[in-house]
Amino acid sequence: MARLWSSGIELQSVTAAVEFDAVVNSPTINTTIKRSGAASLRCNVSSTTAYISHAYRPTDSTPAFARMYVRFTSFPAGLTTIGYFFDSLAGGGTNIRVNSNGTLEFWNETLAQVGSDSPALSVDTWYRIEWSHEAGAGPPGAR
Repeated sequence: MARLWSSGIELQSVTAAVEFDAVVNSPTINTTIKRSGAASLRCNVSSTTAYISHAYRPTDSTPAFARMYVRFTSFPAGLTTIGYFFDSLAGGGTNIRVNSNGTLEFWNETLAQVGSDSPALSVDTWYRIEWSHEAGAGPPGAR
């Protein structure tokens, strides 16, 4: 399977159409805290929602896979979406959310939680989150 899109924020820009499609509110570039490469994207959700997005436009119901790396310095006050996989074929998507206690939740395209909360994450630790989505068939799952 070929990679459809990848971004490591290496161009160090939060301008739409440089490394991704859209920017919501004010995520920032951080060159001090990074997993690899020269930079990372900081989304300070304690003050406001902030994220980038890139649309996946499938032509059939072939499963697609997403991967992101996250690191929390603290957890938000309430349930907050940190990753969203949307496809235009099914008109829905799947998402990963974090709770104030550091647990993750996986939600399907009908906005129902799938499975139970993850074990609690630790602050100041990098985590890789992967999940898949099959257009129109609900999510195969998250790891």
